[in-house]
Amino acid sequence: MSIALVSWLLVRARHRAAAVPLSPVTAGRYVGPDFPERAGLTTGEAPDGEMDDMAHYARPDFDPERVHPAIRDFYEETAAYRMTGTVTWHRGFRLGAALAARLTSAIEQLNLPGPFESSTIALESRFATIRAGVDPREDVRAWVRTNPETDEAVFVALYGSHTGESDASSSRIAHERFVNGAGPDGSAGSRNAERFVNDAARGSAGSRTATERYVNVAVPIPWGNVSTALHIAHAGGDPDATGIDLTTRAGELSGLYLVTPLSAFALPVEQRFAVRPDKGANHPADGDATEARNEAGIVATQTMRLCGVPFLTIEYDAVRDDATAAVDDAPSDQ
Repeated sequence: MSIALVSWLLVRARHRAAAVPLSPVTAGRYVGPDFPERAGLTTGEAPDGEMDDMAHYARPDFDPERVHPAIRDFYEETAAYRMTGTVTWHRGFRLGAALAARLTSAIEQLNLPGPFESSTIALESRFATIRAGVDPREDVRAWVRTNPETDEAVFVALYGSHTGESDASSSRIAHERFVNGAGPDGSAGSRNAERFVNDAARGSAGSRTATERYVNVAVPIPWGNVSTALHIAHAGGDPDATGIDLTTRAGELSGLYLVTPLSAFALPVEQRFAVRPDKGANHPADGDATEARNEAGIVATQTMRLCGVPFLTIEYDAVRDDATAAVDDAPSDQ
């Protein structure tokens, strides 16, 4: 590969990253479960979930009211859920994953089981509000996930909200709002699935505009962070689906980015989350949304690809603590 080509690729990667609001928060040599407090980032308050209200991310082709109550509740009251994750490293990446696991275990960040370890881990969650001025994004919160068996951090991430605009004449996105978070390809995962509003139909000749809200994951690592901007859509692009997909493959400003002290760069890595209710998949149009929420937990599949090749899959299961308690306290028939 020539120096000119490498230079061009780096410039292009920097240009893509420059268009996306990214968190400036970085870590030192060690992250760990107390990173937000140790770094002086928190206010002492704790939000309930990854986002305050999924309704903030509504748009013409995404209606949060269609989302299954269990899924919406998980995003808005994440701390009330018990989670497990089952990790699969794909062939061709297992040796590298085994070597990387030693590092991630030492710094307690992205601390997933290696390919030769038990693949399923329990995850405990807590949230902390981030002080104003620490991060330029709005409503920033830390989501810390730990392994209760070891008390080690698995994921430590920051979530927030940011509003930005791009030129409709040169970009497919005219206005974006990002949900910036720290810590799953179908039609919904294709850039061609993105919808536009043609202003000519409204009397504004020739202008194309669209409003998008992206979920963005910012994970502090030593002297940098890894940020992921994800497009949210109904599962499979079906407006009647009650599940959701989140992907880096849709949206002008989606993608996965490495933030360093020198600059930020877009990486050739794709990420997708497919989130579904684990039972009662039909939307309870005539039923009790609270009952539907409590009776159905969620399942999510996270898939990551490097240059189009899958290297990691994580299967998550989540159920509300109160739903688990209700099952445990139910009278026995015997």
